[in-house]
Amino acid sequence: MGQFASAIFEEGLGEEMESEEAKAELRRRQSGFSLAEIARLKSELEKGVSTASDDWTEGSTKFRLMEICELQTETGILLEADYVRETAISSLTNPGTRGVVLLANTLAGDDGSLDLGVRFLREGLEAENLGWDDASQALAFVSEIITSDPDKIDEFGGIALDLLARLRQWKGALDPYTSEYAVAAAELAITFRDAANQQ
Repeated sequence: MGQFASAIFEEGLGEEMESEEAKAELRRRQSGFSLAEIARLKSELEKGVSTASDDWTEGSTKFRLMEICELQTETGILLEADYVRETAISSLTNPGTRGVVLLANTLAGDDGSLDLGVRFLREGLEAENLGWDDASQALAFVSEIITSDPDKIDEFGGIALDLLARLRQWKGALDPYTSEYAVAAAELAITFRDAANQQ
């Protein structure tokens, strides 16, 4: 990576840099780009939510909040965790969708979103209004939480199975759902096995 970054700067900018210096410069520039992108997404989101037009949906809000979470994860800079959490709670009406965004915020590094995310996911499961996308994203996030800390399998194993059961309800509705359900079930079994082996 360092030699690659060094070659990029030498070729593109005509500057010679040591490998470590070039890597640091690339990280700095990427962080600057990500922060500018987060500012743009926030501006779009605030404008969209405030105008309440037919062009702006709950999915539009979710998409931009998820993008902010992803950018924060990539840079390791957690500047907008409170904003994501508060906007998810105030601007998203579907509890399952709120839960998904809050789990994404948790994985970006916000500890304050975890309990809320699980609570909203449970509400969405109980109301049976968790769509395929929300359920599959939530299952992926819960699996990632278990993988990163196998001791959490007792705490999160139940909700992971509930999310898989929700996906099972969609199985057969469309051909892709059936195959994706099978993959999700297999991946969850592997997550559980690996977590059990590491305890």
